[in-house]
Amino acid sequence: MLDTLRHELIHALLAPFDLFYETASELASKKEQELLDRVYAHSQEAGVRAIEGMLKYQKEKKATSLDYVYDPNELALTH
Repeated sequence: MLDTLRHELIHALLAPFDLFYETASELASKKEQELLDRVYAHSQEAGVRAIEGMLKYQKEKKATSLDYVYDPNELALTH
């Protein structure tokens, strides 16, 4: 349950990106909106997973800095 709460709190941390998404959505055609929705959903989840990975790494390694290196293949768009 705490993992779910942390996941949702990280989404709240990324909320400022919603401003761009909402603005771009208003200006987009239907086709552009579909693409924007797909990219936005993927980007949000990829960002959350990256932050979760950094937190997990810091906890496991007792790291004091953000010396986390992620695998970009882990964040690949799957659609």
